[in-house]
Amino acid sequence: MTDLSPITPVRCPHPDCYWSVHGIPDKYTEARTRHIAAHEAEEHGTAAARQEPETTGRHTVDSITSDQLDDLQDRLQRAEAERDAAYRERAHLVAYLASRYLSHIGHTDPDAPDWPVVIVETPAGQMSWHIAERDLELFGHVRPTSEGLTGWDGHTTEEKYARLIDLTAARAAEGGDR
Repeated sequence: MTDLSPITPVRCPHPDCYWSVHGIPDKYTEARTRHIAAHEAEEHGTAAARQEPETTGRHTVDSITSDQLDDLQDRLQRAEAERDAAYRERAHLVAYLASRYLSHIGHTDPDAPDWPVVIVETPAGQMSWHIAERDLELFGHVRPTSEGLTGWDGHTTEEKYARLIDLTAARAAEGGDR
């Protein structure tokens, strides 16, 4: 549902000034206050308006320092490293699954041609995952995709994980590898 919060004009409080801004929803009080303060500083030279507005913890291009930029870049690198580690963990599990069932790997997704796709044929149905190039060494045991191998069967991510749940349940019912 679309949020239809009220939007009333932001008007200059000076009685002889007809300046106003439209389009800022009423719920964004800090943004509305900053616009009035900037207008008052520029047009009316008010000392109070020249003070820095309260920070919201959000950086802008005009206010960011090089130290803050370095901090943001460090945070981004840490987040990317965490993401890559999670993908690496998943790749290990997919490589194991591919060692258990008929599988192949290739650049077969026309929507993501730079990403290799591992297709695993299981008794519960086909499953596939995109794999990062940096994780390809985990899949040396998987044959390359070629003519004659089954391509993607059109399963969705939800169907893939439902199949994985079914496969896990079947293996558990058999007693697994115990």
